[in-house]
Amino acid sequence: MIEHLEEKEREAKRLQREAVRELVLGHLEGKVLRGVVSTKRKGGKVFLPDYVVEVPLAEKPEGLREGQWVKVRVVGGRARVLG
Repeated sequence: MIEHLEEKEREAKRLQREAVRELVLGHLEGKVLRGVVSTKRKGGKVFLPDYVVEVPLAEKPEGLREGQWVKVRVVGGRARVLG
């Protein structure tokens, strides 16, 4: 029974993290922010340190390098690099 309860607790925590992430992304929608390219794998991601969240890039990270600071606009839960 303990194993079952631990599994349910892990699932509840995962769902809570996802819900918080969706709320944060909704709050960031349309805003211009500074972030750092955190990875170029799997389409690329940008870490937004002011919100402690990593957001997938909307376009392929060509011309970007990991560790590079960029300005992005969050649109549809994805970061679009500006200029």
